[in-house]
Amino acid sequence: MEKTQENLLKLLGLKEVHVTQDLLHTGKVPGMAYLSAHPAITSVHTPHTVKIDNVDDYKKLMGNPDEVFDTGKMAEHHACPVPWPERKNGLLASDLCEKDKSDIKKALKAYVYGNSKKVASYRNVINRMMFPMMVSAFTGKDIVVTKDNPLIIKSSGDKPVVVSYEKVTMEPGAKILNEATTQATIQFDDMVVKGEGSDGTASDDSGNVLSLGGDGGDGGKGGDSSNGDTGSTGSKGESNKNGCSKNAGDGGTGGTGHDGTAGKDGAIGGDANEVYFTVTKDVTGTVYVASVGGKGGNGGKGGNGGEGGTGGSAGSGCGSSSAHQGDGGKGGNGGDGGNGGKGGNGKDVYITYKEAPTGVIKAGVVPSEYLYKGKGGDGGDGGDAGDGGSGYHRGGGGSAGTAGSGGTGGTPGTIYVNGQPKSS
Repeated sequence: MEKTQENLLKLLGLKEVHVTQDLLHTGKVPGMAYLSAHPAITSVHTPHTVKIDNVDDYKKLMGNPDEVFDTGKMAEHHACPVPWPERKNGLLASDLCEKDKSDIKKALKAYVYGNSKKVASYRNVINRMMFPMMVSAFTGKDIVVTKDNPLIIKSSGDKPVVVSYEKVTMEPGAKILNEATTQATIQFDDMVVKGEGSDGTASDDSGNVLSLGGDGGDGGKGGDSSNGDTGSTGSKGESNKNGCSKNAGDGGTGGTGHDGTAGKDGAIGGDANEVYFTVTKDVTGTVYVASVGGKGGNGGKGGNGGEGGTGGSAGSGCGSSSAHQGDGGKGGNGGDGGNGGKGGNGKDVYITYKEAPTGVIKAGVVPSEYLYKGKGGDGGDGGDAGDGGSGYHRGGGGSAGTAGSGGTGGTPGTIYVNGQPKSS
C-alpha cells in the first residue's frame, strides 16, 4: 500500500478535518520547532492519538510491504527468531521468560520491516501481547523549514510517530531531525529542497533528514577519600634521682591516606530508530538522509586520594630534646577514571519515492554539527594522588589514578532507497 496522505488518514481513522491547514514555518516559531506528543515539550501542531488494533495494520502504516521481498526488489536482511511454539500461544505475559519477550520484540521488527511470512508463527502472540498500540499522528498541509530552526520530530514514551504533510520546502541548510524514541513514518506528497549550489543542488552531501539516537549520560565522579590519621604521640619520658629512667619516645608515623574511588563509566549512547520516509509525488532538488546513534557518555573522573596523616608529636618530659616527631603518612592513591560509554548505532531508514529528473533522494553523511553523535565517550581522568603527610620525614605522595578507556563508536544506519541499500 502506497503511503500517501490519503491512505495514511484511512489507516489512522482520520478525516480531512483532522489535517492542520495553517502553514508551519519553523523560522517563525519562538524557540525550537517540535512536532511532539511529549507532555514536557511544546509542539507547534497538536498530535492526534490513534489506536492501531493489530500488527498487520501497523505494518501498513509503518513498515515495508511483503511484495518488495517477494519480487526481489529488496533483499531480506532482518534477523528472525526461531518459530514461536503453538503451545505457548495461551500463556500470559507474566508466564513468558526473558528470551520469549526478546524473541517477540525481534519478531515484531522482522514482521513490520521485513517479510512477515518469515515470522508468521508470531502473529497471534504479537497481537495479543503488543496490541492495541497507540500512535501519535501529525497531519497538515505545508511546512517550510529554515536552516537555523530545524523541524524536530519527537515521540512520547514508546509511542510510534506518524508525520504526514502535503508539502515540505527545505531552505538551504535546513534539516528535519527525527528524535523519536520508537519507529517513525514520515510522509510528504511533495518535497522541495532549495540547494546552495549554482545548479540548484545541495553544495555537499550532508544530511537534510536525520534519524538521531539520544546521548548517553556521563559517569559520576568517584568519591574523594579521607586523610590518614595523625600518628600517635610518642611516649612520655620518665625520670628518677639519677636522671632519665625512660627517654621520651618518637611520635608515631601518620596513617596512609585512603584511596579515591573509581569514576563511574559513561552510559551507552542510545540507538537511533527505524524510519520509513516517503515522498509520494515529486522531489525537487537533492535530499540526503542519514542515521546515527547517540554519543556515549564520558567516564567520570576518579576520586582524589586522601592526604597522608601528620606524624605524631614527640613524647614530652625527660629526654624529649632527642625525641622526634613521627614521619608523615603516605598519600592515598587517586581512583581510576571511568570508561567512556559506547556510541549508539544508527538504524535502518527506508526511503521510497518516484525517481524523476527534478530531484533525487540519496544516502548522506552526518553534518558537521552532529559529528559527536555515534562516538564513544571519553574516558575519565584519574584522580589526583594524595600528598604525603608532614612530619620528621614527609610521607611520600600516592599514585595518580589511571584514565579510563574511551568508548568505541557506534555504526551508522543503513539507508535503503527504493529497496536498495546505499552508502554515502
